[in-house]
Amino acid sequence: MILIGICDDEKLHRQTITQLCEQFFEEFEQEHTYIEFASGEEVLAYQGDQLHLLFLDIEMGDVSGLDVLDSLRESDKIWRIAFASSHGEQRLDTIDMKTLAFLDKPLSYEGVKKCLEIAIAENARNISATFTLLDGKKDFKLSEIVYIRAEKHYMSVCAKQCDFMGYDSMKQVEEQLQGTTMIRIHKSYLANMQYIKKLTAEEVLMSNGKRLPIGRKYKSVVKEAFYQFVRSVTIGRNGAK
Repeated sequence: MILIGICDDEKLHRQTITQLCEQFFEEFEQEHTYIEFASGEEVLAYQGDQLHLLFLDIEMGDVSGLDVLDSLRESDKIWRIAFASSHGEQRLDTIDMKTLAFLDKPLSYEGVKKCLEIAIAENARNISATFTLLDGKKDFKLSEIVYIRAEKHYMSVCAKQCDFMGYDSMKQVEEQLQGTTMIRIHKSYLANMQYIKKLTAEEVLMSNGKRLPIGRKYKSVVKEAFYQFVRSVTIGRNGAK
């Protein structure tokens, strides 16, 4: 099930986006549903299931689309955002891991189609990892995990909502998450490339402000993997306009 949010203060624009989405789903069968918002305030107050894609107008009342992005940047309430605006000069202000595209109004079918394709594909890659906790095993989505640190007899997992201790080995977790955005950067650290804010020769700066060391033997691998990740996200998303 794909949950699509549509936020615009004009009902006609919300209807247009719904029609374009329906055109896509006529061609590519996928179970889906919509939730409409008439303001940024309504998006911020939303407490339902995670929105896989939110089409978000920028110019709205007291809470703009950019305000919504600032407030929900670290939240899992919204998986990905496609901004819609007739003011192209705001394009750079929308750049973020959550942002799939900046769509010029009036929206085109090709732009909406590309956003839906990317959101569905990226969500499919958001696999779960199973951790052994004191009270049993529990699954966590890849997007919830910022980094993992190996301790003596356990591992410390820094997640977006709360930190916790796991009793699996780093090797076990690394094998589970092989081929994902989680990468070994040090003998004691796994880091999620989705949350790497800056990469230097000696360390990575995570989105939560934490600085993690890069082990000498991992430097070239980390650098190449991270830039491949950035390129894949950039190139994959640039087609949505």
